[in-house]
Amino acid sequence: MKREAKRRKLVNEPIAIIKVGSPPQNSHVHKSFLCQASPFFRAALEGSFKESADSVVHLPQDESSTFDRFLGWVYWKEYDVMDLVKGKSNKDYWSVIIHDHIFADKIQVEGFQNHIMNAVIGAYKTLELKPMGLESVLEIYTHTPESCPLRKLALTLYECVTPDWFQTPAALNGLKRVPQFAAELVQKLAGSGRTKKDFRTLRAEDFYDKRDRNADAACGGMERS
Repeated sequence: MKREAKRRKLVNEPIAIIKVGSPPQNSHVHKSFLCQASPFFRAALEGSFKESADSVVHLPQDESSTFDRFLGWVYWKEYDVMDLVKGKSNKDYWSVIIHDHIFADKIQVEGFQNHIMNAVIGAYKTLELKPMGLESVLEIYTHTPESCPLRKLALTLYECVTPDWFQTPAALNGLKRVPQFAAELVQKLAGSGRTKKDFRTLRAEDFYDKRDRNADAACGGMERS
């Protein structure tokens, strides 16, 4: 009932066309929702950019599925981690989560980033999410700056790993591919006395984005065309 009432209320609201991906897929979205949620879209649709006059924004480097999940949050404040897990490998669903978080950073929506962290930590603590693989850690360290909360998340999740795992060939070979992560992890483990962290004590708010965006580069660049 609430959703239907919201739809009726928005019938006459101005619409923006967001062209996502290449070739582009068009999403028709209420301008007021985008502008309220995102400084990026507010600048594009209400500022001096060409998109402002046309009400069209191009996101050629992003995926329509990522944008659809963002819209789920914009309209309904939803982000279903378990829906991401269905039919996907560990690597694949962590990659989706990483891409969603990076996209939220690009469009400057801390609320969506924090909502993702709430969902991820909640699912991790109930064992519905499997541990993050080193392939996903490599993806994070390749595409994010040092202060990105995803890096802190990766380090903290690996503090929860049984110490014996770090002596296995898979761990030793995998960590060589992410030397900066390995060095930071060694430092954290040394500081904790190599005691395994209890994943049940994790708090989503510890991984919220608290960066100064004026002083730090975003997790990724956004192009307009």
